Amino acid sequence: MKWALSTRDGRDWHAAEYSERDPSWRKSSQRGLVCLGCGSPAFFRAPSRKKTPAFGARHKDDCALLAEGWGVFKYLQ
Repeated sequence: MKWALSTRDGRDWHAAEYSERDPSWRKSSQRGLVCLGCGSPAFFRAPSRKKTPAFGARHKDDCALLAEGWGVFKYLQ
């Protein structure tokens, strides 16, 4: 996922922007991340040489991010 919601500051974070924050800040705020589609707890995946930063989650079965035909949510992934 490219986007996640922080319940700590009420902000939608893009993974690239989140990865630019100080590592100690990311660690302290990571527990407050949730999926924008279903509200499941989310986590941050730091960038590596081959992968860009991203968020992940264990989505609920009815998560809008996983539903077919939700174009805007496909963009957010």
